[in-house]
Amino acid sequence: YSVWEPSITRITSNVDSGFQEIYINGGLLASDATGANLTSLDSTIIGGINNFYNGYFSELLIYETSFSSFQINNIDTYLAIKYGITLTHDYFSTDTNLIYDISNGYGNGIFGVGLDILTSLDQTKSKSQNLGEAVSFELTNFIADKQFLISGHDGGGFTRITLNGDANVITQKWLAKMTGNVGTVDVELDLANISANTGAAPSTVKIVVSDSP
Repeated sequence: YSVWEPSITRITSNVDSGFQEIYINGGLLASDATGANLTSLDSTIIGGINNFYNGYFSELLIYETSFSSFQINNIDTYLAIKYGITLTHDYFSTDTNLIYDISNGYGNGIFGVGLDILTSLDQTKSKSQNLGEAVSFELTNFIADKQFLISGHDGGGFTRITLNGDANVITQKWLAKMTGNVGTVDVELDLANISANTGAAPSTVKIVVSDSP
Protein backbone atom coordinates (compact mmCIF):
# COMPACT_ATOMS: atom_id res chain seq x y z
CA TYR A 1 0.00 0.00 0.00
CA SER A 2 1.55 3.28 -1.11
CA VAL A 3 0.90 6.08 1.36
CA TRP A 4 1.36 9.61 0.04
CA GLU A 5 -0.41 11.25 2.97
CA PRO A 6 -0.36 10.49 6.71
CA SER A 7 -2.59 7.53 7.52
CA ILE A 8 -3.73 5.24 10.30
CA THR A 9 -2.76 1.60 9.69
CA ARG A 10 -4.30 -1.11 11.88
CA ILE A 11 -3.06 -4.72 11.67
CA THR A 12 -4.93 -7.48 13.50
CA SER A 13 -3.95 -11.14 13.87
CA ASN A 14 -5.67 -14.08 15.53
CA VAL A 15 -2.98 -16.37 16.98
CA ASP A 16 -5.38 -19.34 17.07
CA SER A 17 -6.70 -19.22 13.50
CA GLY A 18 -3.89 -17.30 11.81
CA PHE A 19 -6.46 -14.95 10.27
CA GLN A 20 -5.19 -11.41 9.84
CA GLU A 21 -6.51 -8.09 8.53
CA ILE A 22 -5.05 -4.74 7.47
CA TYR A 23 -7.09 -1.54 7.77
CA ILE A 24 -6.22 1.92 6.43
CA ASN A 25 -8.00 4.90 8.05
CA GLY A 26 -10.71 2.59 9.37
CA GLY A 27 -11.39 0.81 6.06
CA LEU A 28 -10.43 -2.81 5.33
CA LEU A 29 -7.55 -3.03 2.84
CA ALA A 30 -6.77 -6.77 2.84
CA SER A 31 -7.29 -9.98 4.82
CA ASP A 32 -6.22 -13.61 4.66
CA ALA A 33 -5.93 -16.76 6.75
CA THR A 34 -2.25 -17.49 6.18
CA GLY A 35 -0.76 -15.42 8.98
CA ALA A 36 2.15 -16.89 10.91
CA ASN A 37 2.57 -16.69 14.67
CA LEU A 38 6.02 -15.22 15.32
CA THR A 39 7.66 -15.98 18.66
CA SER A 40 11.04 -15.54 20.33
CA LEU A 41 11.83 -12.40 18.35
CA ASP A 42 13.65 -9.42 19.81
CA SER A 43 12.92 -7.15 16.85
CA THR A 44 10.05 -6.57 14.44
CA ILE A 45 10.40 -6.05 10.69
CA ILE A 46 7.75 -3.97 8.97
CA GLY A 47 7.49 -4.84 5.30
CA GLY A 48 8.86 -7.79 3.37
CA ILE A 49 12.43 -9.02 3.40
CA ASN A 50 13.26 -6.90 0.33
CA ASN A 51 10.74 -4.13 1.01
CA PHE A 52 11.53 -2.55 4.36
CA TYR A 53 9.39 0.33 5.55
CA ASN A 54 11.29 3.59 5.16
CA GLY A 55 9.44 6.46 6.80
CA TYR A 56 8.23 8.02 10.01
CA PHE A 57 5.87 6.90 12.76
CA SER A 58 3.93 9.43 14.81
CA GLU A 59 2.60 6.77 17.15
CA LEU A 60 2.64 2.99 17.48
CA LEU A 61 0.03 1.20 19.62
CA ILE A 62 0.33 -2.52 20.42
CA TYR A 63 -2.42 -4.47 22.20
CA GLU A 64 -2.34 -8.16 23.14
CA THR A 65 -6.10 -8.46 23.34
CA SER A 66 -9.22 -8.24 21.22
CA PHE A 67 -11.51 -5.21 21.13
CA SER A 68 -15.15 -4.56 20.35
CA SER A 69 -15.92 -2.60 17.19
CA PHE A 70 -16.80 0.42 19.35
CA GLN A 71 -13.46 0.29 21.19
CA ILE A 72 -11.66 0.11 17.84
CA ASN A 73 -13.67 3.12 16.67
CA ASN A 74 -12.56 5.03 19.78
CA ILE A 75 -8.90 4.28 19.05
CA ASP A 76 -9.32 5.32 15.41
CA THR A 77 -11.12 8.52 16.48
CA TYR A 78 -8.35 9.38 18.94
CA LEU A 79 -5.66 8.98 16.28
CA ALA A 80 -7.69 10.73 13.57
CA ILE A 81 -8.36 13.86 15.63
CA LYS A 82 -4.84 13.93 17.06
CA TYR A 83 -3.17 13.79 13.63
CA GLY A 84 -5.79 15.33 11.34
CA ILE A 85 -6.43 12.13 9.39
CA THR A 86 -9.77 11.44 7.68
CA LEU A 87 -11.51 8.19 8.65
CA THR A 88 -13.79 6.08 6.47
CA HIS A 89 -16.23 5.60 9.37
CA ASP A 90 -18.05 7.81 11.89
CA TYR A 91 -16.27 9.47 14.80
CA PHE A 92 -17.35 8.59 18.37
CA SER A 93 -16.24 9.87 21.77
CA THR A 94 -15.65 7.37 24.58
CA ASP A 95 -19.06 8.15 26.11
CA THR A 96 -20.69 6.67 22.92
CA ASN A 97 -21.66 10.09 21.48
CA LEU A 98 -21.52 10.43 17.69
CA ILE A 99 -19.31 13.48 17.22
CA TYR A 100 -19.04 13.39 13.41
CA ASP A 101 -21.16 11.55 10.84
CA ILE A 102 -19.25 10.95 7.60
CA SER A 103 -22.49 10.31 5.68
CA ASN A 104 -23.49 13.99 6.02
CA GLY A 105 -21.99 14.90 2.63
CA TYR A 106 -18.91 16.49 4.22
CA GLY A 107 -16.65 13.49 4.67
CA ASN A 108 -13.45 14.95 3.16
CA GLY A 109 -10.45 16.54 4.88
CA ILE A 110 -11.88 15.90 8.34
CA PHE A 111 -10.09 17.43 11.34
CA GLY A 112 -11.01 18.89 14.69
CA VAL A 113 -10.24 19.98 18.22
CA GLY A 114 -11.50 18.52 21.47
CA LEU A 115 -10.89 16.80 24.78
CA ASP A 116 -11.52 13.15 25.67
CA ILE A 117 -9.77 12.33 28.92
CA LEU A 118 -10.26 8.56 28.73
CA THR A 119 -8.08 8.33 25.61
CA SER A 120 -5.76 11.18 26.75
CA LEU A 121 -6.85 13.22 23.74
CA ASP A 122 -6.27 16.94 24.30
CA GLN A 123 -6.25 18.54 20.86
CA THR A 124 -6.18 22.34 21.00
CA LYS A 125 -5.12 23.07 17.40
CA SER A 126 -5.71 21.04 14.26
CA LYS A 127 -5.61 20.94 10.48
CA SER A 128 -6.35 18.13 8.06
CA GLN A 129 -3.15 16.46 6.87
CA ASN A 130 -4.65 15.74 3.45
CA LEU A 131 -2.63 17.47 0.77
CA GLY A 132 -3.88 20.92 -0.20
CA GLU A 133 -6.25 21.51 2.73
CA ALA A 134 -6.67 25.15 3.68
CA VAL A 135 -8.54 25.47 7.00
CA SER A 136 -7.36 25.05 10.60
CA PHE A 137 -8.89 25.52 14.07
CA GLU A 138 -7.36 26.62 17.37
CA LEU A 139 -9.09 26.76 20.75
CA THR A 140 -8.84 30.05 22.65
CA ASN A 141 -9.76 28.67 26.08
CA PHE A 142 -9.78 25.50 28.17
CA ILE A 143 -12.72 23.18 27.49
CA ALA A 144 -14.51 20.47 29.46
CA ASP A 145 -14.21 16.73 28.85
CA LYS A 146 -16.09 15.34 25.81
CA GLN A 147 -16.29 18.70 24.02
CA PHE A 148 -15.42 18.68 20.30
CA LEU A 149 -15.51 20.76 17.13
CA ILE A 150 -15.08 18.54 14.05
CA SER A 151 -15.16 19.76 10.47
CA GLY A 152 -15.01 18.37 6.95
CA HIS A 153 -15.78 19.51 3.41
CA ASP A 154 -17.91 18.34 0.49
CA GLY A 155 -15.02 17.56 -1.86
CA GLY A 156 -15.69 20.61 -4.03
CA GLY A 157 -12.81 22.33 -5.73
CA PHE A 158 -11.34 25.81 -5.54
CA THR A 159 -13.07 27.09 -8.66
CA ARG A 160 -14.73 30.46 -8.07
CA ILE A 161 -18.28 31.69 -8.57
CA THR A 162 -20.32 34.79 -7.77
CA LEU A 163 -22.70 34.25 -4.84
CA ASN A 164 -25.17 36.87 -3.55
CA GLY A 165 -23.08 39.65 -5.07
CA ASP A 166 -19.72 38.37 -3.78
CA ALA A 167 -17.27 37.44 -6.52
CA ASN A 168 -14.48 34.84 -6.20
CA VAL A 169 -16.42 32.55 -3.84
CA ILE A 170 -14.84 29.09 -3.92
CA THR A 171 -17.22 26.18 -4.53
CA GLN A 172 -15.80 24.00 -1.75
CA LYS A 173 -18.14 24.02 1.25
CA TRP A 174 -17.35 23.09 4.87
CA LEU A 175 -19.51 21.81 7.71
CA ALA A 176 -18.55 22.16 11.38
CA LYS A 177 -20.18 19.92 14.01
CA MET A 178 -19.85 20.95 17.66
CA THR A 179 -20.42 18.58 20.58
CA GLY A 180 -20.95 20.47 23.83
CA ASN A 181 -19.48 23.96 23.79
CA VAL A 182 -15.88 24.68 22.86
CA GLY A 183 -16.27 28.48 23.14
CA THR A 184 -14.54 30.84 20.73
CA VAL A 185 -12.32 29.19 18.11
CA ASP A 186 -9.75 30.85 15.86
CA VAL A 187 -10.17 29.85 12.21
CA GLU A 188 -7.19 30.20 9.87
CA LEU A 189 -7.27 30.01 6.07
CA ASP A 190 -4.18 29.09 4.05
CA LEU A 191 -4.52 31.29 0.96
CA ALA A 192 -1.58 29.58 -0.73
CA ASN A 193 -3.42 26.24 -0.65
CA ILE A 194 -6.64 27.85 -1.85
CA SER A 195 -4.61 29.21 -4.79
CA ALA A 196 -6.90 32.20 -5.09
CA ASN A 197 -6.49 35.83 -4.04
CA THR A 198 -3.12 35.07 -2.46
CA GLY A 199 -2.14 38.70 -2.94
CA ALA A 200 -5.26 40.02 -1.25
CA ALA A 201 -5.08 41.79 2.09
CA PRO A 202 -6.41 39.61 4.95
CA SER A 203 -9.13 42.17 5.63
CA THR A 204 -10.66 41.46 2.20
CA VAL A 205 -11.02 37.69 2.76
CA LYS A 206 -14.45 36.52 3.90
CA ILE A 207 -15.94 33.31 5.26
CA VAL A 208 -19.47 32.95 3.89
CA VAL A 209 -21.74 31.31 6.48
CA SER A 210 -25.00 29.68 5.38
CA ASP A 211 -28.14 30.25 7.47
CA SER A 212 -29.90 27.18 6.03
CA PRO A 213 -29.02 23.63 4.87
